[in-house]
Amino acid sequence: MTDPPPERTLIYAADLTAEDVRALETFLNAQLGRVSEGVGETGETFFAMRSLLILVSDSAGFLHQLLTVERPEPWQRAAIVREWQRLRSTALDFNHCDGYDYDRWWKQIRHYDAADEAAELERIRHFATLYPWADDEADQGEEDERDTPPPASGATRSEWASRTEGVQTGKRPDGCDSRPTRASMGRLENQGL
Repeated sequence: MTDPPPERTLIYAADLTAEDVRALETFLNAQLGRVSEGVGETGETFFAMRSLLILVSDSAGFLHQLLTVERPEPWQRAAIVREWQRLRSTALDFNHCDGYDYDRWWKQIRHYDAADEAAELERIRHFATLYPWADDEADQGEEDERDTPPPASGATRSEWASRTEGVQTGKRPDGCDSRPTRASMGRLENQGL
């Protein structure tokens, strides 16, 4: 049995507070400022560091504004998750530094709240039932358009693959050693293959 996450661990973006954003922004500004001091005030690296500091500030400011909305709309909920993830992932490389809050910043947040998570799982289940491929018919990481039957053929995926296996090797179903011609492919399609 696994232990439940500590009470301070963020699970959903709905649990974010303005203090969370302020603490993460302060931590990032301290770390980026420390690195910037070593860079100096000229050159490409200085410009990149200054741009990163601006992005952190803009992202935190936008997140502060979004957190003031009492009942956020779906786009605002998604923006809260995205902006928090942007700040959190920026801080991740500094997890070895003093001040990094593992309880609040380590875990990736993927959903605004439990209802959003349940809705996503339901969408996944729904799509899984639309195309219930058997395990032996499932792709093994390689996609090939010739493995998918044309919609009007009525053939299953494995039937289509057995009828067209010669296409992949350069041997046509009629035994010839050359690639299929347009005419022969047209005949195959007309036969419902």
